Amino acid sequence: MGVSTVLSQPATASRGVTTTQQLSDLEQRIVALGAEKAGVWSVSSVTYQATTVLTNTPLTTNKVLHVMHSSDRDDVCYAMTGNSVCITGDRGLSAILAQLHTFYTHRKSFSVEAKGPRYELGDFIIKPGVVSLGQNAHGLIVEVEYRPCVVALQCWSLVNQMISQVMDQPNSRRPLPAGHAETTIYTPLHTLQQYLQLFNEMRITPR
Repeated sequence: MGVSTVLSQPATASRGVTTTQQLSDLEQRIVALGAEKAGVWSVSSVTYQATTVLTNTPLTTNKVLHVMHSSDRDDVCYAMTGNSVCITGDRGLSAILAQLHTFYTHRKSFSVEAKGPRYELGDFIIKPGVVSLGQNAHGLIVEVEYRPCVVALQCWSLVNQMISQVMDQPNSRRPLPAGHAETTIYTPLHTLQQYLQLFNEMRITPR
């Protein structure tokens, strides 16, 4: 696990161009750089709405809980809130939450999944994919990971250079949440926090 940045790909203005076609165009651009396909990837988010006020727990002040899964760590489940509280467990955590319907209601319309092909290019992993809200494709997303480094400050210029080649756009996003120093050791949780931020933005943005 290295340092990653996750960006959404602006939707094309051309009529009749599907999300699948946009992903194909993006893949051709990645392959043209010399990348080789190496499997597939996915990240999903399931949202639960609190129906009861919980006390004396890390979730006391939060009404919404996002349960995140990543194919990179298929055995781990992350339950994340809007104020960066995170509970980590195995995949059984999802089953437990599903049984706690007295406290949390599953908001099916808020379920999001991003998935697509995985490419390797030297020390980089590039993951373009389609984001789906429910059954509807909502846009594209791209993750670029630089594997040899775990401190964002030490490799951020390299990551940005790769982003500019893959997406032909500048990267203004930071890899770490607000309040974290760029010298913080980067972890898989930081990547999922970026996904969640983009998912939440897409949830409130009309297609």
